[in-house]
Amino acid sequence: MKKITQLLFTLLLALILVACGNDEVNVDYDEIINAVTISDIDLGSITDDFVLPDKMDGYNLVWISNNEAITIKSFVARVTQKDSDTTGTINVSIKDNETFSKSFNVTVKAKAFVLTKEDIINQIKINLHVGETCSSIKSDITLTLKVDDIDIYWTSAKSSVIKIDGNKGIVTRLKTNETVVLTASFIFDGQTHHKEITVVVEMIDEEDPIDPEVPEINLNDILDSLLINLASGDTLNSVTKDFELTTKSFDYSITWASSDTSTVAISNGKAIVTRNDDEVSVTLTASFVFNGKVETKEFTITVLKEEIDEPEVPVEPTIETTYFETFETLQEVKDSGNNSSAYDDYEFIGDNPNVLWEFNRTRIDLFYNNTNAVTVHGGNSDGGPELLGGLYIFLDEGISKLSFETKLPYYETDKHTKVTIFFNDIKINEYALSGKDNQRISIDNLNFKGEGVLRIIVSSGHRVTFDNFSWTTNRFGQEVNSLLVDFESSVKDDDQFTFLNQPTEIQLSGIVFIGKEIQVSEKDLHPQNESSYLTDSLGTNMARFRGNGSTSSSIDSTPIAYLYNKDPFSHVTKLTFTAKLFNIYSDGAEIHIYYDISGEWVLLTKITSLTTDFMYYEIDVNLENVRIKIEVPQVAQNNTINIDNINFIFK
Repeated sequence: MKKITQLLFTLLLALILVACGNDEVNVDYDEIINAVTISDIDLGSITDDFVLPDKMDGYNLVWISNNEAITIKSFVARVTQKDSDTTGTINVSIKDNETFSKSFNVTVKAKAFVLTKEDIINQIKINLHVGETCSSIKSDITLTLKVDDIDIYWTSAKSSVIKIDGNKGIVTRLKTNETVVLTASFIFDGQTHHKEITVVVEMIDEEDPIDPEVPEINLNDILDSLLINLASGDTLNSVTKDFELTTKSFDYSITWASSDTSTVAISNGKAIVTRNDDEVSVTLTASFVFNGKVETKEFTITVLKEEIDEPEVPVEPTIETTYFETFETLQEVKDSGNNSSAYDDYEFIGDNPNVLWEFNRTRIDLFYNNTNAVTVHGGNSDGGPELLGGLYIFLDEGISKLSFETKLPYYETDKHTKVTIFFNDIKINEYALSGKDNQRISIDNLNFKGEGVLRIIVSSGHRVTFDNFSWTTNRFGQEVNSLLVDFESSVKDDDQFTFLNQPTEIQLSGIVFIGKEIQVSEKDLHPQNESSYLTDSLGTNMARFRGNGSTSSSIDSTPIAYLYNKDPFSHVTKLTFTAKLFNIYSDGAEIHIYYDISGEWVLLTKITSLTTDFMYYEIDVNLENVRIKIEVPQVAQNNTINIDNINFIFK
């Protein structure tokens, strides 16, 4: 009986296993594909790239674009806006089972129209009577007075022939054909621009109908028409060349007289100019007879003194040389068996036989594309400058431009890595590196002349790989005239200060600045957020801008931090500095750069891409007689920012 029971149990178990093995999984692909959505974007009004889902319920998706303005790569839809809206579809299907698909209607909006000076000039027109042209005008004309929101102002070179009245040009035909220059002026981007339109008003002939009431010519009409037509580039206060005079107006003959005929002589309606050793003021008088009385109009001009042409000095060709270094000749060192993992000190001559390199605490490595490179170890900050790891390039023709690539071989552990660049012990700038990607550092405004040593130093304890250097000589350039505010050499120990709660005069690098809500104090540096970023080679101080104001009720402060030069600089071409967020709680803080040339601060640019690593920023200014303000406003929850190495580059 026991054996029969065991046999029955075995048969039952076998039946269960067979039944389980025959089960089939039914997948509803329609339900899966219909569940696919594209979120966080209006598909009917697309302007930017957007991300597409790569899976649905564990199934891989395949995307195809049928819209010429959208290309799809790695599940990112790349958008290229056209001149007009672009409508189409993007389709999704299940990979390996593409019979199940779904389409999305998408519209990429047209590029935004940006009004330019040329657009305005092209739209400025004069509207003529039917059958008339600019070379044959008989009737009044209509003028363009506005393009978009830009006002257009008109003037006429001969108001006696075409008089401007609002949007009308009132035409008066005379007994001769009259050429008139109409000038349209407008202000765009803070500058005044002009467009000239030349027209010819036809003379009256016997066949033309003439109004029975001919407008009466008055004295002011004649006086207004009297002109002296100066040569191109001359003004009443700066006359250098001969010029034409009006000799007839409304059938009235005009005669001219000069107060100094040795300087300006009148001959057949032309003023003949003779320049002397000094400037000369001359009065020109136009005379005519009107209603039996002699009328006059005077013009006072200044004839500039004669300029003696200096002999031309031959100019030496200003062709600079650009050098490149790839470190590929280090292969010989590797082949000789000297490619150890130790960081050594040695000299090197690479792609350029006249350029000597000195490597400190350096080893040969491979770059991302398996080409030779060098990795520098930052050494110990307490070992003195001679023990700091770096690259030394000995140059004898100056340097105007520098560029090279960097990579952090140990980016997981090398946090707050910095590279500092010097020329002949003058600190040019420092750069913060982070992440695993390559980073190219380029500087276009060095402009040092003569012999010198370019030093590239790696911060203490960190490692950086370098490759693909290029630099340009500066045999013919000028040294950069600049003012560096590094909050170290520019601030003496007894001049350092904690937060200024009211606008306060500060002496920095010999210049008086106005500062507020700024701290510059080595003893008050935050150990983690500030001191840990500094080494002996990179500096021992920085400024802290506190844009969120004081948290103490006992201190009267406002939530804006700023620094600006008290007296204007004569000409600033660029502004550079390094900056970082004080800590992660300052995320969202911004730096605003303003300029003042007329007693009013004008926003130049905003910097919003700040991180907790020092980054280098370069801003084009190119303004004369200007004050520059660096401001940290209250725009986020915590608006504290560190700023260092502020460099004003002058013309």
